[in-house]
Amino acid sequence: MTSRDPASDFRPALTFGLWGWGGFLSMWLGVLATSRAMSLIARERETQNWELLRLTAFDVREIMAAKVAAVLYWLRWPIALVLVLRLLSVVAGLADVSSSIGVSGLIAGMLFIAIFCFELIVSILYNCAVGLLASAFSRTIAAANAVVYPLHFSLLLFIFVPVLSRPVPRLFEHFVWSNYQELITTGIYLYSALILTQIVTAAVMFFIAYVWARRFV
Repeated sequence: MTSRDPASDFRPALTFGLWGWGGFLSMWLGVLATSRAMSLIARERETQNWELLRLTAFDVREIMAAKVAAVLYWLRWPIALVLVLRLLSVVAGLADVSSSIGVSGLIAGMLFIAIFCFELIVSILYNCAVGLLASAFSRTIAAANAVVYPLHFSLLLFIFVPVLSRPVPRLFEHFVWSNYQELITTGIYLYSALILTQIVTAAVMFFIAYVWARRFV
């Protein structure tokens, strides 16, 4: 009779726990980034400080960049925590299936780790762009708060759902059938598409917010 390794029963629960907490905290970070960014311009307009900022030597682009950098600095420790959770969740999953995916699968897994962690930074910048766009079109924080969440939902429905509608079902299919090699490959494709979509969408929103904010004297 062979002895059973207790760790073999613990590892799947640990992996699921890390993925669950990582996913929850990632969404929480998105909400925090959006809520902070949506007041960046609206608060200045509401307190009539935007005109004073425009009188300084800084361009609107530099003012917006500094405010977004302040949001990232404010979130630096939560970002670090979620990055560690994302790293540990993938490493724990790879350790559980390393014997079945081989060397090429481990290399693909390392690539997925890099993409997965990079997506968090891109996601926070995307959420900042959503909040900043809502803030640029609002005279008060209350108005920005009323605009930002319908804007979020519209972007999700009309941009992200069409882009991700194909890889997400495939990801769950490979997960259910324990096809780990295809699971990692599909995960790389999914998060690469998500990163590209967020970067393009955020760039457009930053540009629109910049053009609109320049109109305020």
